[in-house]
Amino acid sequence: MGYNRSRQIPLLLLITLLLRHHCFFFLLFPPPSTTAATTTAGSYYNINDQDATALLQLKAHITTTSTSSSSSSNHTLDSLFQNWTSAAATDVCNSWAGVSCGRRHRRVISLNLASMGLQGTLPPHLGNLSFLLSLDLSGNLLHGDLPNELSKLTRLKIINLSNNLFQGSIPPSLGALSGLKVLNLEANRLSGGIPTSVFNISSLERLELAHNRLSGGLPDDMCNQLGKIEVLNVSSNHLEGRIPSRLRHCTSLQNLTFASNWLTGPIPRSIANLTALKLLSLAYTNLTGEIPVEIGQLERLEILMMQNNGLSGAITPAIFNISTLQELDLSENKFSGTLPQNLFIPAQNLRKLKFHGNQVSGQIPASIGNCSMIKEFRIRNNNMTGKSIFIILVLASLMFLGGHSPKNYIIYYPYICQ
Repeated sequence: MGYNRSRQIPLLLLITLLLRHHCFFFLLFPPPSTTAATTTAGSYYNINDQDATALLQLKAHITTTSTSSSSSSNHTLDSLFQNWTSAAATDVCNSWAGVSCGRRHRRVISLNLASMGLQGTLPPHLGNLSFLLSLDLSGNLLHGDLPNELSKLTRLKIINLSNNLFQGSIPPSLGALSGLKVLNLEANRLSGGIPTSVFNISSLERLELAHNRLSGGLPDDMCNQLGKIEVLNVSSNHLEGRIPSRLRHCTSLQNLTFASNWLTGPIPRSIANLTALKLLSLAYTNLTGEIPVEIGQLERLEILMMQNNGLSGAITPAIFNISTLQELDLSENKFSGTLPQNLFIPAQNLRKLKFHGNQVSGQIPASIGNCSMIKEFRIRNNNMTGKSIFIILVLASLMFLGGHSPKNYIIYYPYICQ
């Protein structure tokens, strides 16, 4: 009996110790509770509130003009933003106009308020839309500087702020958007140079900066990181210097437009390496020298615009070996020499041909008769001679026989012969 009691004491002590340690364990690691679950759910809605707050800040920066149409503008804004309220913050993804959310996280991934007639500025709070993939505010009357906080939107694939009134410089910090595919800032009032950091976004497929007030030069190595770019349009700015000579790395380029700038010097031969090009516009600049014969290697080219420059020498026949060519404008330059009689044989798809305002002499090639697709043919103000007026009349007849209306064509045969 005494033996059993001695065995029971350690057992009771062991149970007591286990209970104490068990309580201590639960003090350190409490089990999940409804309070913890509520906190988790609350953090979810706080994330949603972050997007809502950013969008409400945008709404607060939108204004309307005090014109005769202001009442209709206010009505449009009221209709657009009627659900953009703090009371509906938890319903951003379902009822807020222009807003799209992802299925998984229910965060804002797209903001599309294009062509809504909006006027105002962009608040820095837009940088808090951390899941945003696409931002399209094009076709409005937004003004002011582009906020640096846009660079915080590291998931962005598309930025379209074109056709607004934005001013100031392009933030160099946009170069941090390593996944960006489309950057469209055309038709604004942006000034200053194009940040070199923009040319380091290797994911870019479209860079459209036309119709601004951008100045400075283009870096010679601008294409080194742009192997995926398909559209590069910097036309109608104040860019100076020469066309970059190392364009060969832009191997996917289909549309290249440097037109209406203050560029000088010759056309670089490296352009011939851009074999995917369909449109090349170098018009209304100050380019000089001859057209490189290598340009005939652009086998997919459809539109070639080089008018209003200081280009000289003979018009290289290599251009007319491009069978895909549909529009060619070499007008208002200083081209001279004669044209081979078989010049137009490969160019059967030409629809518009202009080289008026040059110093080309000799006879108009009879092979122009092969270009039965031509709708516009301008060669006046040259030194051309010959009996080619008959050829032009034949072309006109072909058009009429094809059932085309004569008002669709511009045939300048009265000015061909001296």
